[in-house]
Amino acid sequence: MLFRLGSVPVVVTIASTLAKLDHFELFILDEIGYDIKTDDETSIQSELIVHRYERRSFKITANHPFSTR
Repeated sequence: MLFRLGSVPVVVTIASTLAKLDHFELFILDEIGYDIKTDDETSIQSELIVHRYERRSFKITANHPFSTR
């Protein structure tokens, strides 16, 4: 999903996609530390976390400690 959102530079598209995710009670970010992300992907990921934190539940899983990246 981050790849798909990151490939579209229009902020309106990101906002509308985040709004669609509000229909789900729980959103899971699985293996958040699996890939090294670009600055744009990291920004979108942060936007997603903030958006969900303010509205609905989310769960984050990571296989690697953040300190090793």
